[in-house]
Amino acid sequence: MTMAMLGLDQLADVYTMTEATGLHDTLVKSSLRCRLAHPSAAQEASVVEQPELRKMLFEPGYEIPAFAQVEVDGLRWFPVTESFRAYRGPTSQVIYRMVTVERSFVASATIMRSTPTVDSQGSPIDSYLDVGTYPCSFGRNPTRPLERENQPRIQAIAYWVFVFARAVDVRATDRIVADDRTFEVVNAEVGSADTVRRVMCMEIA
Repeated sequence: MTMAMLGLDQLADVYTMTEATGLHDTLVKSSLRCRLAHPSAAQEASVVEQPELRKMLFEPGYEIPAFAQVEVDGLRWFPVTESFRAYRGPTSQVIYRMVTVERSFVASATIMRSTPTVDSQGSPIDSYLDVGTYPCSFGRNPTRPLERENQPRIQAIAYWVFVFARAVDVRATDRIVADDRTFEVVNAEVGSADTVRRVMCMEIA
């Protein structure tokens, strides 16, 4: 079965992360034959909740590395690690592979640090000061969004993951501004074996 018969009419570049910067800028595979498709109608509810979700079909002879990013038509996507599948033909040969991907972004992000101060009446308030701008990549955390009642409707709360170089100082009380969007840090802990800093956030503006 040819790639054309499978409808693999797009090309992807695959990038892995440079540990010193936290950026996915190391090209490890170019022109991977693929096709991005919306999930099936049976998954329509998930599509509504996660509009930046796609299925990626790609050629059988290549396995995308764990924690890589793929770029298709100028847009970046994070493969969801546990969703990789290989589909086999009648003689058990792999005829194509498929993975769920989430929209990803490569950007510079500004860390805003909470600093106690007082307003004109002397009441304590939190002010956020710019403590630095750093290169990063970020994307939605590939889990079902939480739901919170927000009259007169239910609001979906989605979490995002930012990837910085390990040395970047991010704290649990910080906010992050990227692409004119503001995120509140939920978890910024880094383990002793971690080579980068992964920061869980919630978008607030």
